[in-house]
Amino acid sequence: MKNIFLLLAAPFIFFAAQAETVTQTEADNIVLERLSQETRQYTIYAKDGVQSKMTITSANGEVLEVNYKFWLYYIDYTGNVGKYIIVKESNGNVLEVNVTSDADLVDLEGWRIVDSRNSDKIYFCSCLNLEDINKTIPIINEFLAGLPDSVSKEQTFESLETWLNSFPCSIDAKILYGVDIIWGREQMYGVAISINDNEIVRELELDFAVIQQGGNLVLTYSQIAGYLYYKQDAIYVKTEFTKIDKVFDFINSLEFDVKRIDDGCYISSMPADSANLKYIRSNLLAKPYVDNGFGVAAHLNWYTSGITFFVPLLDMHNRDYQTDWIKTMNDYKLVEWNFAMMIVFYIPEGTGKQWETTFGKYDFVRWTELSYTRYRIR
Repeated sequence: MKNIFLLLAAPFIFFAAQAETVTQTEADNIVLERLSQETRQYTIYAKDGVQSKMTITSANGEVLEVNYKFWLYYIDYTGNVGKYIIVKESNGNVLEVNVTSDADLVDLEGWRIVDSRNSDKIYFCSCLNLEDINKTIPIINEFLAGLPDSVSKEQTFESLETWLNSFPCSIDAKILYGVDIIWGREQMYGVAISINDNEIVRELELDFAVIQQGGNLVLTYSQIAGYLYYKQDAIYVKTEFTKIDKVFDFINSLEFDVKRIDDGCYISSMPADSANLKYIRSNLLAKPYVDNGFGVAAHLNWYTSGITFFVPLLDMHNRDYQTDWIKTMNDYKLVEWNFAMMIVFYIPEGTGKQWETTFGKYDFVRWTELSYTRYRIR
């Protein structure tokens, strides 16, 4: 929080600008342009919303009254000095008032930070949302680059936690602990910060970079690639359905996007040889809705004669994908084998318990399980 007391340090300075009404975004740009050649460090604060009246009283009793609609900015310089910039809404004319700072009178809480050349910490604080948090990656990497080469992983985590928690905003940086699966001992494995995302407090884990070193890919703690976070925004629904048309009917009866369909097993009656196996598998993997990362498992003469395929399907709320998959099954003579399919639905975050109960009431649903989706910020 910062408070400003106005002491007129120079005459009022007026600047003529454009001759038409300006929006707040245009006013922001006017102020940014005015300060583009500024050599001093500063932070620009904006009071959101058009203002209509302001009375400024100097320390020696001089009074300036502003009685027109305007956009209001405060420029905070280092060294206990600053200035107000007033941008007239009707034409963009600019009034600058040089001031000195005091700690008691005018409250700047809630003012928006437009730009900062004052401190990386202040700029970092202005980026604590999902849309802007990627802008903080270079700031963290600059800090990590300044640590000694001999610093250990644990010392890096401790330094990051201390540094991040020194910022003039609530970051709630903390070291993450987990149990080593080999030795069974608790150990540090990362660092996380907290941000507010539309009234939801999210924990973002610093995602340390993987780099090339000596011809190998290695994890480094000297820089981050970005952040990781998780949303409980999906649910596994294990059904009794072994036929894909029943699965599609169920999906189409709802208004949810589908993350994936698993456990789909298909038998092709085409000649069971390796050439056909490779040909069909290659064409399945070329489909935009087949998970080629997870892969398509294929077997010759598995439990039954023919070529068996396990095909994970993505985004099958898309009706065009559904139509194409039915056609593909016909093209390659694929018939479902007796495997009950599982659907992973995306659901609104925070509604998981509700949908566990709802899906559990369907007589063709065996079980449900809430799922988390991992997101990367780069």
